[in-house]
Amino acid sequence: RFDLWELDGRDLVLYWRDLAPGVRESLSLDLVARVPGRTEGPASRVRLYYTPQHERWAAPLGLTVRAKAR
Repeated sequence: RFDLWELDGRDLVLYWRDLAPGVRESLSLDLVARVPGRTEGPASRVRLYYTPQHERWAAPLGLTVRAKAR
């Protein structure tokens, strides 16, 4: 779905060459948690490449990690 990705510190940066107005993208990741608990990531942002004046922000996402049943 995206054209390019990179890791910038703890940030996952995704690049699309074209994204039509009103299109909604979603992403599924398979992750392995080390510690159970509740956490919240930083806010997300989107912008046109090298145009910070067109930057938009989204609220942080929360995540609950439960201990694996034994």
